[in-house]
Amino acid sequence: MFYQIYPRSYACAGSSQGVGDLRGIIDRLDHVVGLGVDAVWLSPVFCSPQVDHGYDVSDYYAIDPIFGTMADFDELLQAAHDRGLRVLLDMVPNHTSDQHAWFTAAVAAGRGARERDWYLFRDGRGADGAVPPTDVLGSFTQTPVWTRVTEPDGTPGQWYFHLFTAEQPDLNWLNPAVLAAFEQIWRFWLDKGVDGFRVDVADHLTKDVDRNDVRFGNDLLTHDADNRTHEVLRALRSTLRGYEHQPTAIGEIWSGGASYSSDDEFPQTFGFPILKAGWDAPALRAAIQEVLADTEPVWVIDNHDTPRSASRLGPARSRALTLLMLGLPGAACLYQGQELGLPNVDDLPDEVLADPVWQRSGGTDRGRDGCRVPLPWSGSQPPFGFCDDEVEPWLPQPPQFAGFTVESQRRDPTSTLELTRRWLGVRKQLVGAGFQWRDEAPDRVHFQRPTDTGTIDVLMNLGDTSIALPPGRILAHSDPKPPDGWLPPDAAVWWEV
Repeated sequence: MFYQIYPRSYACAGSSQGVGDLRGIIDRLDHVVGLGVDAVWLSPVFCSPQVDHGYDVSDYYAIDPIFGTMADFDELLQAAHDRGLRVLLDMVPNHTSDQHAWFTAAVAAGRGARERDWYLFRDGRGADGAVPPTDVLGSFTQTPVWTRVTEPDGTPGQWYFHLFTAEQPDLNWLNPAVLAAFEQIWRFWLDKGVDGFRVDVADHLTKDVDRNDVRFGNDLLTHDADNRTHEVLRALRSTLRGYEHQPTAIGEIWSGGASYSSDDEFPQTFGFPILKAGWDAPALRAAIQEVLADTEPVWVIDNHDTPRSASRLGPARSRALTLLMLGLPGAACLYQGQELGLPNVDDLPDEVLADPVWQRSGGTDRGRDGCRVPLPWSGSQPPFGFCDDEVEPWLPQPPQFAGFTVESQRRDPTSTLELTRRWLGVRKQLVGAGFQWRDEAPDRVHFQRPTDTGTIDVLMNLGDTSIALPPGRILAHSDPKPPDGWLPPDAAVWWEV
């Protein structure tokens, strides 16, 4: 059981900028332990200009000062291990920051230099090279995927490819030197005792940037069985071997994790199809069946890139889908605040929006800030214990967060927090990968899982009327009130026959 911490928004112990930090995580680590999870995944804490909030790395060997120091990280790692928690770092291999030493060296070296081969540089079109190499747009911002550099002699020069923002130049993974550098980076953190990595957009490494027959950058990606990405992942997987603490790696694969999940590539990939399936029983069953083809899925319905399910689906349906997810074989991941039933904040003022998607879409796409608003811990008004009262959080918290604080929910046995704790306790009874569909009616998702002593049925009602429950002992329920012989709409239940 994983718990995703988005460090900017988890807890702030000392930042005058209202940004969460490593010491804040240390101070609030017992909250994670109290949930009953096994591991935490930290979104990037490496040095970064923070254009994309850490997903633009300028130094993979250092902690960004906005989060603290390497000593703070070492203390966090030790504190987590002392509590029985494993720690995974978010690794970003598709691109770096344009302020990374590799990129600045590539620009400074000039056209044709070997340093340029670390990235995807191309000559422009036209007699003076002033037209970008292709007309493709970035899937992230729908702006051109090419930016022109100034050569060392001051003249306009080549163009470099970036699938995301211009400040995130894509690496050239056909260059063996890039792989060798990342193998060294992985071993640096593994030697420190880090328990593995969540690998950002891991299926984006192989792309044909010279194509001009598609509109968007994601269509340049190749996922065939012999693309370079598989060779890279096999090499990176080999860095995990030989460590006594048995580190793992989870791939962020939106294109279908099964093709990248194997004994010699990713031990685990995220099960995104259930996040995308919506509130539809046949679609959810198909999504579950698709993900079960992976060797070891990590199920997820919330993360830092998607609107929170409490708003996307509604609070009751979000609780029900979370309980359903927790009953599936494999691992699962909660995104910070999901255990509180935290809603998305969709009415942030335009002037505070910080996601580059907002700026680069010309104000037409509000981006992902709504799911990244700092957590409410205590009190009745902002900043709700996230930081000192005299400090403003980096994103403003709405007054209605007062009803979602950890402090208030700890006192309420019917709260989403307390329900989640009970669900995770019951989940420990499930064993192995056993799974059997029980019913394929259009108004429900129903399956059975083995335990050491028998079986547990998991049922979610997606219809408009209540479903009669057979005799049995209720073990977990998504509604604050346990079902009394009938499962109401928009609810889920586990029972033991």
